[in-house]
Amino acid sequence: MVAIQEVAAKYGVARKSLSRLARDGSIASLCIPALVKSPILVNDAEVAELVAEKSKCISGTETSVRLGIPRISLSSLGQADLLRPTSKPRLASRGNIYFTRSSVEELEQRCLAAAQAGSPPKGSVSILAAVVRLRMASSNPWAGIISKIFGGQLTIWRANHKALMYALRLANTGELEGVSDCQDLALDDSGRLTVAEAAVLLGTDASKMGELIKRGFVPARPTVEELRHFTSKFVLTADVAFLIRERGRRCRWREIPPLLRSAGIEPVTTLICNRGLVWPRLPVMQEIENRFPM
Repeated sequence: MVAIQEVAAKYGVARKSLSRLARDGSIASLCIPALVKSPILVNDAEVAELVAEKSKCISGTETSVRLGIPRISLSSLGQADLLRPTSKPRLASRGNIYFTRSSVEELEQRCLAAAQAGSPPKGSVSILAAVVRLRMASSNPWAGIISKIFGGQLTIWRANHKALMYALRLANTGELEGVSDCQDLALDDSGRLTVAEAAVLLGTDASKMGELIKRGFVPARPTVEELRHFTSKFVLTADVAFLIRERGRRCRWREIPPLLRSAGIEPVTTLICNRGLVWPRLPVMQEIENRFPM
């Protein structure tokens, strides 16, 4: 048996994590009250086994950062057998979803192996940026996108970026338009989102998302349901342009403010200088229906 602080330093783990496991009885421990500061002793080999167990899996948060895919979409990749979920390691104190490290690395390697040789073409766009621009994030397209990459149905190039879906690039946004949105694979809406994750789902950037939070449109750590509540009442300028383009009319976001103001519709607020207008959804949708019938 070795003092808990020595074992923690040896294996690079938090002493608090080992103390928690010792208190819970998850690992064998021995306390000697007669000695100064009553040191807790633990079994070195047992801690080594815990460290090895943790090294074989990756938390959902780390997986999201590595893949460049929102954390709330990762469960669907497990459902599609693209990642292998595993139980939470005993040394982990946070996180409620974990995947085997081997499955995450295999997914990365297969996607990178599918990339074309050479530099991306001029005007190329990352897969994540294409998903945001096409407003696909809320329909959870990731399983469909990865399956098409594995099947050679998407032509991709590799750029210099750590996160996978930032590094993989398409010739243009239109390459994703034929990808199934996999609506049978629902988002994991049980947890709260970071600013970056919420921004991806709304199809905006983190700075505008921060302004929406600051002005009370959504909570600081919103859930998927709270974002849906926001989009049921309001619409961003870029979304208006997208809805008009869906009806076969080419439209840039700069054209939206004068178009809506000419119909007597004013923005609810401006997020950043003269950019990032938030509009009331109901009159905007009625104007789009009247002016651009299907």
